[in-house]
Amino acid sequence: MRELIRELCALSVFCGLALSVAPEGSVKKAAALCCALVLLLPIVTAVKELDYTAYAPELARYRELGQALTEDAEARTERLNRLVVERECAAWIEQSAAAAGAGLRAEVQARWDLGGFWVPEKARLRGVWTEEQRRALSAQIGAELGIGPAQQEWVSDEDGNAAEKTGGDQDPAADPGGRAADPADPG
Repeated sequence: MRELIRELCALSVFCGLALSVAPEGSVKKAAALCCALVLLLPIVTAVKELDYTAYAPELARYRELGQALTEDAEARTERLNRLVVERECAAWIEQSAAAAGAGLRAEVQARWDLGGFWVPEKARLRGVWTEEQRRALSAQIGAELGIGPAQQEWVSDEDGNAAEKTGGDQDPAADPGGRAADPADPG
């Protein structure tokens, strides 16, 4: 193939020189026709000498490579789509929390739905809120995003203590710091 390209380049230069020195008129037209035929000759020869037994495996290899690249691109697109859904849902939760007066950071996990798209599945919410804000936001997240209270993990940053709460009700035997109350301790 490289030789064919070199040959075509050399013939092109030769034909260009021949046409530049040819006088105007019918001589130049005849020289142009000859140059065109001379340039076609290596191309026809290359096609005639093409080894079709080697061509078929190469064509199959390029098809496999193309298929692999397509699958890789589709996988990357799916990952990017999932990330976009997760980030947009997290941003929506954070904006809703800010509108309600709570300071939250949200992380959302999405799953592939049978309908052919990514849907939010779980949310981890970390920050400071009142119990009333938590209940209202939990209901709003469930209604708008379809993430039920059982799939919501609430982590409080209040007073520097990280107490984990699920979307359900708190354990009444636990103090605000998340430690179990000691029945023998009066205060």
